[in-house]
Amino acid sequence: MNASQRCLPKRPDGVTSICFIGCVFLLIAFQWTAPWLERGHAQSPPPLTLPHVLRAVEHTHPDLDVALYKIRKAEAKALSAQGGFDPTLNVAGKWAPVGFYKTRDVDAVLKQATPLWGTELYAGWRYGRGNFPVYKGDLETLSAGELRAGVAVPVWRDGLIDRRRADTRQTRMSVKANRFMRQAKRLSLFQGAAKAYWKWVAQGLMLSIQRQLLEIAETRNRGLSKQVEAGSQASIVLVDNERTVLQRRARVMAAERGFQQATYMLSLYLRDGKKRLVRPGEMRLPERIQKGRPVAEPVKTLVQRAFKTRPELKVIRLQQDIAQVERDFAHNQVAPKLSVHAFASRDLGDGSESLEPTEFGVGAKFEMPLLLRKERGALQAADAELASLKAALRGVRNAIETEVRDAVSALKLASQRVGVAHTQEQLAKRLAEAERQRFKEGVSTLVIVNLREIAEANAAVLRVQALAESHQAYADLQAATGQLTLDSLSSRQNQ
Repeated sequence: MNASQRCLPKRPDGVTSICFIGCVFLLIAFQWTAPWLERGHAQSPPPLTLPHVLRAVEHTHPDLDVALYKIRKAEAKALSAQGGFDPTLNVAGKWAPVGFYKTRDVDAVLKQATPLWGTELYAGWRYGRGNFPVYKGDLETLSAGELRAGVAVPVWRDGLIDRRRADTRQTRMSVKANRFMRQAKRLSLFQGAAKAYWKWVAQGLMLSIQRQLLEIAETRNRGLSKQVEAGSQASIVLVDNERTVLQRRARVMAAERGFQQATYMLSLYLRDGKKRLVRPGEMRLPERIQKGRPVAEPVKTLVQRAFKTRPELKVIRLQQDIAQVERDFAHNQVAPKLSVHAFASRDLGDGSESLEPTEFGVGAKFEMPLLLRKERGALQAADAELASLKAALRGVRNAIETEVRDAVSALKLASQRVGVAHTQEQLAKRLAEAERQRFKEGVSTLVIVNLREIAEANAAVLRVQALAESHQAYADLQAATGQLTLDSLSSRQNQ
């Protein structure tokens, strides 16, 4: 053993073994986890898709929350209207221990309104003891009180319909109308979200095109600088290319501003789980826009489908039903009020024999305002409301038909523009490549090359715009026919 080995401290064999095993374990663990960590860091966020935006609208948009609360409000009013048929209990009592007539009486009545021809039932118990004056002798009962029951039936006014039944019907229909209103709001939001999404995609792709155009000029600028230094190219050519670089850099800045605006507009439809606005960056852009297929159905078929499915029409029809109920009620109120009633009563306990027999009786009541101005005015207002809704329905139908026809026309022309723009882009690309080659050979000038490259970029922009407008027109058509759903738009995006 040499001197250096003698100077080293002795380590127990067990500790050495444990350290060795631990190092081996850490090395193996690192080999297993390193690829996973590399994939995790290298993984970029997935492209933002239209279904993701529509799901965010469905679950987080405040306008749909507002519409939902309106439904709950309508449901609460419907429950309140049903309360018109709740039973009511009335209890009254009086005790007069001082005076010439010392009396005590209690009267309890339970009333129940029914939807059957406006019939009202009642039952009660009354107790009256003491020395009553002759003109109040009907208040006296036997020792256990008097049980009574009766029924009141309207014969004319309030027979076919009354305020309670009218309110119940109207509030039920109002709940349905508010649900259709929420569907209409969802339809409108989906349409806006789809158009904002495709505008965002188009602006992002156009920004990429402008950056590629700038990169070409910057790359050429580096090559020209070397040529100028070598004396094979005039310096004025480099100056001209530097001007081109600045010009294209300005185009990039304008495209960046357009992308920012599109991002802000899209964020109005895109929110996270806490309902905060989300502004997606360029990393979320798809690589390209898929080409969708045009709709081949006849326009008449699409128009008829829209008339059946559009929620706005369903809302107006329900509003007409509500107004018709009000009109029926107003018409019924013009009639005189005539009602009949029947009752039976029996006293229980001890007391005067004249109070022991069971009593039966019937009666009638007639009431009628002489001028009926209030009732006739309400009827005229109901007729005007019905006429107004009929005109509104006609106007909405006309607007829907126009929307469908306009959307079909826009979709057809957008599809044709996609084909034209694609061909134009291919030709512009060939011309730009050929002109660059001519410039390398010294046959062409930088001015012509710049013009060819700008034409190529413009053609690419036109193709992107045509594709985006095609998808936007399809969203407009689906909205016009009332079939704009998450599935209808996402399926076309994936074609």
